[in-house]
Amino acid sequence: RWAKLRSYDSVRRLDALDRGVLIAIVTLILALIAVIARGDQAGVLVTALIPERVSVTAVLRLTFSEPMDVQSVESRLRLEPETEVRLTWSRATLSIAPLSAWLPEVTYTLSLEAGARSQSGRLILAPLEQTFVPRPPRVIYLAPASSTDSFQATNVWLVAPDQPFATRQLTRSSLNVESFQPSPDGEWLAYAQPRQGGTADLYLLEIESGETRPLTNCAPVLARCTAPEWSPDGTRLIYERTELDPAFDWYDRDVPRAWLLNLRDLATAPLLSDTSRLGGTPKWSPDGRQIAAYD
Repeated sequence: RWAKLRSYDSVRRLDALDRGVLIAIVTLILALIAVIARGDQAGVLVTALIPERVSVTAVLRLTFSEPMDVQSVESRLRLEPETEVRLTWSRATLSIAPLSAWLPEVTYTLSLEAGARSQSGRLILAPLEQTFVPRPPRVIYLAPASSTDSFQATNVWLVAPDQPFATRQLTRSSLNVESFQPSPDGEWLAYAQPRQGGTADLYLLEIESGETRPLTNCAPVLARCTAPEWSPDGTRLIYERTELDPAFDWYDRDVPRAWLLNLRDLATAPLLSDTSRLGGTPKWSPDGRQIAAYD
């Protein structure tokens, strides 16, 4: 009799444990449903907005929290004053490029009506309105014009056309900076810095702060990386890489090849898998879908 009672108590304790586990599972499922429901109620979010100050050639970008239904967004988009623009999409990011330059020191207002929907059917619940003001154009150039006529190395300088005597030096290289290009939004400068032994590396400079960081590591492997060119969306660079290492076969040395560099993670690789193809002076197409280079 005592053994039977003990067995009954064990079963009762197991039943209580099972009920506790079941209650926990049900609670977790209900909490998950509530989170999903709140997410649907929150709607689609705009996770990246437009800076308040942009260059006169800047490409504006709106990034959403998920891929959008293109027609539902573009039909609700307004720009004041009215300006002809080209709209392109990359995943969940909308790029807005002016067909001619933005007018400097003019306040533009970009608005998106509520009701645009994502590909999954979620809506933008609140209207979006943002203003931006293009800054006056600036000129970036190399000086002095010839390092052979001066004891100074050639560096990159900046000047505003309406203040021709208020120049500002951007790079401070003891060797001659030989190639450079500003980013499409005018905020950054990519340039090639020569190093010892004829090698060169690419660097990225933030124009306002002057902060500089390296983009490539070509010199330690006896390579020369030059001629950076920005993609229209400002996320990648195409550039020339020339191998100088004597360990390479003669037909692979001293000839330029086009390489791509992703600015998000600095991953870089040859543009073409066929190493017999060259790639001098690479250039992007205006839509960023093609690259032209000399072979």
